[in-house]
Amino acid sequence: MDSGAGAPISSPEPSSRGGGGAGDVIDRASGIATNRLARHLAGGGPSAAGGCETSPSTTDPHYSFLGPCTPSSRAVVRRWRPVQYGCTSEKAMELPGDRSGAASVVYNDALYVLGGYGGSGRLDDLFKFDFNTRLWSQVHTKGDTPTGRENNGAVVIKNHMYLFGGYSGYNWLNDFHCFNFDTSTWAPVEVKGGSPPSTRFGYVSSVHGSVFFVFGGYDGQTWLNDMHEFDVEEGAWSQTHVLGYIPTGRSCPSWAYHEGSVYLFGGYDGVHRMNDFHRFEMSNRKWSVVATRSSGQPPSPRYFHASVVHGNSLYLFGGYSGQERLNDLHEFRFDLQTWFLVQTENPPSGRSSLVAQVHNNSLYVFGGYNGSIVLNDFHEFR
Repeated sequence: MDSGAGAPISSPEPSSRGGGGAGDVIDRASGIATNRLARHLAGGGPSAAGGCETSPSTTDPHYSFLGPCTPSSRAVVRRWRPVQYGCTSEKAMELPGDRSGAASVVYNDALYVLGGYGGSGRLDDLFKFDFNTRLWSQVHTKGDTPTGRENNGAVVIKNHMYLFGGYSGYNWLNDFHCFNFDTSTWAPVEVKGGSPPSTRFGYVSSVHGSVFFVFGGYDGQTWLNDMHEFDVEEGAWSQTHVLGYIPTGRSCPSWAYHEGSVYLFGGYDGVHRMNDFHRFEMSNRKWSVVATRSSGQPPSPRYFHASVVHGNSLYLFGGYSGQERLNDLHEFRFDLQTWFLVQTENPPSGRSSLVAQVHNNSLYVFGGYNGSIVLNDFHEFR
């Protein structure tokens, strides 16, 4: 399945017939048999470039920081480049292998990448990229490691990463795990009350205080729009009682958190790829459609894309349109309520089910699926 944050198929979802390889599935939108591998991420190349750099230069005139796209700055072309690694050879590093649909979080100046689809099966490994040393390493974990899966729904609460559900290649899941960053230990989450969400993949996940939210996804038969929450302090699941205009059932949208709200864009409902834009206010549990200026340049319909927030802007990259893997970068300015198409140089190849995270003033994109192969290239946009 083509997995793609917070959240991550030429065919819309994994086949309900099961099986863990690249077997054929029927695209429900077209009725055409497609390769399951084509439902995985989009990507563009073998591996990231090497080099010896402790941190990106802030004085290099070729690179400008991630920043808001204003009328005066839109003429400035910002640039992608392969991530430059610290002072070691790539062979000496423990680089993540090719993968799509991996989960990812940023914690304590490091990017963590978990699992995904590796081209021949689902993975259960965990890798760490240290933003200070600019080096990858594999995290050697203890405890009850979750089984291999595609899942882009990991979140961080305090010193733990929480992981719910996903797709194993055979089944949709609803198991619930946590990883202690201090001890590198996995454990099942102790649930003291309530019922967990049903099995699903491609859902939206976010955190507000000690509460972990899950919205939508696909369970093998239905595109969902139910919402659930888990209170870490109470150890209990409950169904969220939401207000407002609830988005229709969907899987694999993008989402990002900004000032107490989650912003959801696009996704797939079993028939259509979408480009609608919604906001969920976490304090009052209220959905609304985001009003945008007609003069803007909104992204086209897609799923398996990724969104991040930096400053007063939401950035959206890549995804799958149903015809091609995309590599366009869009910016939504919260203060202007306007979409802009960001002019860039040397973008990564088109891809879906990628990892995307922000650290300091850079957007990082790792791996994905390019319509032919899964990837492990690593790019930075400044």
